[in-house]
Amino acid sequence: MAKVFEEFINENNFQTVIGDGVVNFKLFAPSRTGTIGVLAANSKELDKLIELDLSELEVGRLIESTMNDQLKKYKESIKVVYDTGYQGAGYSFYVDLEDILKKLNK
Repeated sequence: MAKVFEEFINENNFQTVIGDGVVNFKLFAPSRTGTIGVLAANSKELDKLIELDLSELEVGRLIESTMNDQLKKYKESIKVVYDTGYQGAGYSFYVDLEDILKKLNK
């Protein structure tokens, strides 16, 4: 499972359908935070986000949904949740371990 998650985190071009188009993002793992950071891949992609005129929450939820859909393809119990309290650039997500804990506690 760790290998699948590592491959997901190291993806260079993560795409999310937002509005009528696709926005490219870069995923990264800030050291020792246990979170996933998401930034627009470049200034062109950031301009796309600005033109959509969506709230941070709306964009964050769309990214969250896309990430979880991608993780389901691996048939693993990994789920990410948008961190609505994140104050930095881009978006932040944490890994929801509830399903894994349920499996371990059986």
